Amino acid sequence: MKKRIWNIGYIVITIVLIVLISLLGINYYNNKQLEKEVKKIKETDINNYKYDSKTTTYFEYKKVEVAIKEYMRDYSNYINKINSIINEENVKNVLSINNFEKDGKDFNNSISLINKKKKELEDATNKLYELNNENKILEYIEKKSVSKKYKDLYKKYMFNKEDLENNKEKIKQLNEKANNILDTDLQVLTLLKNNKDLWKIEEGKVGFYSNNLINQYNELVNKLK
Repeated sequence: MKKRIWNIGYIVITIVLIVLISLLGINYYNNKQLEKEVKKIKETDINNYKYDSKTTTYFEYKKVEVAIKEYMRDYSNYINKINSIINEENVKNVLSINNFEKDGKDFNNSISLINKKKKELEDATNKLYELNNENKILEYIEKKSVSKKYKDLYKKYMFNKEDLENNKEKIKQLNEKANNILDTDLQVLTLLKNNKDLWKIEEGKVGFYSNNLINQYNELVNKLK
């Protein structure tokens, strides 16, 4: 009887050990895979980040991985939104001769376009600043309903103070670059609109009747080069 009880106890202990070893192995695997995925994401140019719904981790670790990828997807989308604003063909060509001829000397359509893009830029920039806030970052993992252990794991990768400060500076620089382009476009259009009798289009070029006007025009246009 005692021998039978001992055999049963041995089997139970063996099963428990196997389960514990399996759990430890799974945790180790998931930790390593998550670390690898985060490293790969951080080494990717944010402008070229491609969201991939496929995951390499399992169970609660998968929720952490998905939360990180979803955050990076949204952050990248707004970075690309800002880049697309100043790279749209109609914005890039707003100071072209063809556009001058098409829009007329009041530049109603062109000025309206630039003001619209400035508003889009402001909205995208504000969204980026919001996404760079710890409370907003935390929302992505809180939606996954995970325990404190996995929230802390998420924070470990996402709450790096140096990264957040660097992101803040990069957002500022990106906004300033885009705003300078749009502001300069608007200044050129406004200058020409306010002096419509002092310039004309001739042989595919802008000709001026005023040296002061041409100097102001060239100074602004050169800022875009």
